[in-house]
Amino acid sequence: RSARPTASTSAHRLETAAPAVRAQLYPPPRGRASSLGDHLHAAPSTPDRPPMRYVSSRGGVAPTLFGDALLAGYCADGGLYVPEAMPHMSAEWLAGLASADFVTVAEATLRLFVGSEEVSDGELAGLVHAAFATFHHPEVLPVVALRPIAGEMPQCVKTSPAQKTETWLQQQRSAPPTMIAELFHGQTLAFKDIGQGLVCSLLELFARKRNLKVHVLVSTTGDTGPAAIEATRFHCKEVQVTAAFPLGRISELQRRQMTTVRAPNIRVLPFEGEGDDLDAPIKALSLDLPFRQKHGLCSINSINVGRVVTQTAHHVWAFLRALEGAHSHAQSVTDAPTAADFAERTRLCRVVIIIPTGAMGNSAAGLWCVASGLPVYKLVLATNANDAVVRAVRDAMLERQPMAHTVSEAMNTQLPYNFERLLHLAANGDCSRVRAWMAAVDRNEPLQLEEDVLFWLRERLLVGAADNEKTLKCIRSTWAEYAYAIDPHTAVGLEVLAVMRQPGGSLAEDGGPPLAPVALRPRTPARAGYLGPHARARASAGGDGGGDVRATTPGRGLDRETASGHRERRAAQLMAPH
Repeated sequence: RSARPTASTSAHRLETAAPAVRAQLYPPPRGRASSLGDHLHAAPSTPDRPPMRYVSSRGGVAPTLFGDALLAGYCADGGLYVPEAMPHMSAEWLAGLASADFVTVAEATLRLFVGSEEVSDGELAGLVHAAFATFHHPEVLPVVALRPIAGEMPQCVKTSPAQKTETWLQQQRSAPPTMIAELFHGQTLAFKDIGQGLVCSLLELFARKRNLKVHVLVSTTGDTGPAAIEATRFHCKEVQVTAAFPLGRISELQRRQMTTVRAPNIRVLPFEGEGDDLDAPIKALSLDLPFRQKHGLCSINSINVGRVVTQTAHHVWAFLRALEGAHSHAQSVTDAPTAADFAERTRLCRVVIIIPTGAMGNSAAGLWCVASGLPVYKLVLATNANDAVVRAVRDAMLERQPMAHTVSEAMNTQLPYNFERLLHLAANGDCSRVRAWMAAVDRNEPLQLEEDVLFWLRERLLVGAADNEKTLKCIRSTWAEYAYAIDPHTAVGLEVLAVMRQPGGSLAEDGGPPLAPVALRPRTPARAGYLGPHARARASAGGDGGGDVRATTPGRGLDRETASGHRERRAAQLMAPH
C-alpha cells in the first residue's frame, strides 16, 4: 500500500510548524511487518480452538457465529452480542506486532474476533486494506507526542505554585509525554470512519455470500451517519443506509456531509428531539423479527457487535505506540522485542488509555482488549456533563438523566447502552444477573450496582467529567502550550487526565513505574461547527434553557471553509477568545 501524498495531510499539520516540529509530531511511517500471515495466524480457529462465537448479554439467544451477530444487530431477547469467550492477546502475539503498521495490527486483531471459517485470510486482508486505503495519513492512525513548545512546564498542570517544587517539576519533565492517537484521518474527519468502513464492508461481504439485501437504519448525533454513508455510497451494492439526525443538534458540516450526498442507496431524514430519542424505536424495529427479515434491517450504531470488534484494533495500536513512546523517551527501545522483552517493557511503565465517552462503544472495545490480556494499567472514561457512566462507577447508581447540551455534542447521551456489555464482563458472564439488571433499566428505574460489579469496574476504570467551560479552556491552553489544535471531545479527555494527574488525584505520582498516557482523539477541530438555524431558533426562544449554543461553540462557521481544505491553525484561531 503506497503512502499518500504529503499534500493531502495539510488538514492535520500546522502550516507554520518548523521542520523539526513536524518531524517530532509526525515521524516517518514504520515499515510493514515481515509477513502478514505471521500475525493473521497468531490465534486461528483450529480443532483445538473452537470457532469464535457470540452470545446475548442476557442469555436468551443460542451461541452464533460473527456473521449472524453482525447482521442481527440486537439480540432477539433485547440484549447485546458479546464474545462467548474472550480471545487471548499473549506477550508473544503483542511482541510480534510491536513494529508493525496499523493495517497489520488491525488484521491481526480482527482475526482474534472473526473466525477464518467465516472470513478467509485473503478476504480479511482485502477488507482491511480497502477500508483504510482512503485515509489521508500514510500511517492511517498516527500517534504523536504532546511536548511544550519551548520545553517549559505547561501552564495547564493542575497545581498551585507552592506545589510546583523543583523535585516535582523534574519528575514531570522526566516522565513520558502524553501521546495522542489521531483517529480522524478518514473521509469524514472523525474516528467513526475506522469502524464504519470495516463494518459496512463486512456487511457487504456477508450479504453477497448469503444473497441478501441489507438495510442499515442508523440514528446519529453527527459522526456515525456521515461515516456510514461514506462507507457505502460507492462500494456497497447490497447495503442501503437510512440515516436520521436530530434537527439542530449536529453541526452544519455534519448535516451537509449527509444531506448533500446523492446516491441510490442513501436516504437521510431529520427528526425533532434529542440525539438518542430514536434508540428505542430502532430497537423495537430490530426486535420485530418478521419486519426485520422482510426489510433486511440492521443497525450499525455501536449496539452492533461489529462496531465494537472493529474498534478493538485502535486500542491495541494505541497501546503499542504508547509503550514504544515511553521506552523511546527512556532510550531503551529495541526494534524487534522478544516476548520476554515485551513483558519487561510493560512492567517498567503503566499505559493509560483516555477515551472520550458517549454511548460507550469505544469503551466496551477497550475493555474487551483488557479482558483479552492487553496489559493496560487503566482505562480513563471521560465524559461531558452527560455523566451517567461517571455516576454509575463513582456512586454505584446507573440511571437516565436529562440531556445537557454541550460543545462535545457527539458524546451527548442520557444512558449509554453499551454499559450493558460492561455489566456482562463485570458479572463474569452471568447472563441472569444482567437480564434482571437491564429489565429495571428498560423500565427507566435506577439501578444500584452490586459490590462485586463495582469492584471489577473500579479495578480497571477511572472516570471523570468536564463541563463546557473547562473543555474550552483546555482547547485554548493546549494550543498555547503545545501549538496543537484539538476538538472539544479530545479536550474533555485531556482535561479529565490533567485533573487526575494533579497531586492527590487518581493518577498522581506515587513512586511506581512512570505513566504512559495515550488519549484517543476522535475528531479534527474542523468538525466543531456551529449548530445551525434550528438550534439558533430554539435558543432564541429559550427552548434550550442555555442561551445561544453558538456563543460557546469553538470553530463556528468553519464549515464554510471545508471546500478549500481544513486548516488546524485556522481552527485554533477560531477557538481563541475574541
